[in-house]
Amino acid sequence: MPWWGWLALGVALLVAELSVSADFWLAVVGAAALVPAALGFLGFDLPIWSQWLSFGVFSVVLAVFARGPLSRRLMEGTKALPPELVGEEVRALEAIAPGAMGKVSLRGSTWNARNEGATAVAEGGVAHVAAVDGVQLSVRPVASDPA
Repeated sequence: MPWWGWLALGVALLVAELSVSADFWLAVVGAAALVPAALGFLGFDLPIWSQWLSFGVFSVVLAVFARGPLSRRLMEGTKALPPELVGEEVRALEAIAPGAMGKVSLRGSTWNARNEGATAVAEGGVAHVAAVDGVQLSVRPVASDPA
């Protein structure tokens, strides 16, 4: 492949990382694609198998040694935002025993929820969001639930 092909691949992967936030995986592979591009630009006429080998080796080396530290360093200054769903009222779509998983409705969407309370949440019963872990909610039943 010509050096400019590797350059285009590397730049495309780096731009894709900025667009989709792939946890630095696309950035690592994109940076590795710049190695055969640089070698070709500097006049090294490497056979195609050698280009692919250098691309593969640098992908692995960067993934093992650079991705983790780079990710930690760039993310150390970011602060977690307070979960905006904590305290929201949800309605159980099925009965949820204490400590069990079930489905709840919140803002018109169905969510997976774990009952963190000491009592069950009845089907159609009301609970409050106690915590958010990704796309899973931790809920506690409302004490005076009329359902």
